Amino acid sequence: MADLTEHNATCQKLLGEAFEVVHAFLDHFFPKYGMSHRQILHHQLGVALVTAQFGEETKTAAELHIIEDLMPGVELDQDWHNFRCQIPATWLEYGEPLFLDLALYDVLAQELLDIYGEDLVRTIETGKRE
Repeated sequence: MADLTEHNATCQKLLGEAFEVVHAFLDHFFPKYGMSHRQILHHQLGVALVTAQFGEETKTAAELHIIEDLMPGVELDQDWHNFRCQIPATWLEYGEPLFLDLALYDVLAQELLDIYGEDLVRTIETGKRE
């Protein structure tokens, strides 16, 4: 997993701007949930949320951040677009948050409801069961 400095450097190199606010936003749940923080914003819905909150010009930075976290050791260059398919659609593609303290399961579920809204969360989770 890349840290804030690495994310900033990758965006600076590939996009000409660090986009620090994007990386801080995507990782702001890390102190609370550790590796399981990715379930909240590290997917296509999270990219859409970043874009809505910070502007269309931040979409690519959010995508790069997620790819860099999910593919450690892969050197991203101008062909990074080839890895966009690695970005999960929703939090469900991460499976169970294995590294999460059991006491935080309900808290994480509530975070998803607070961020995405009950209708969207229920639609996504119901669709998985069908």
